[in-house]
Amino acid sequence: MNKIKKVFFSTTSKIKEYAFSECFLLQEIKLPSCAEEIVAKVFYKCGKIISITIPESIRIIDSTPFEECKILQKIEFPYLFLGT
Repeated sequence: MNKIKKVFFSTTSKIKEYAFSECFLLQEIKLPSCAEEIVAKVFYKCGKIISITIPESIRIIDSTPFEECKILQKIEFPYLFLGT
């Protein structure tokens, strides 16, 4: 059983598909400011993730990085401004 609860990256541009899949206890993720892509199923079935903040450097988000993250409530894009 995977016992990872927190993941903090200092440098990486891409995390491989399924890298943290089925880390059932994973609650906290801090992506580095140099990350450019969030790939498919990277956090598949990480059942304790409630929220994640996406850094400004992210250019590509696959359609299924948080598949089966059933209690995920919030994905934050703090740099994104949609206004008139």
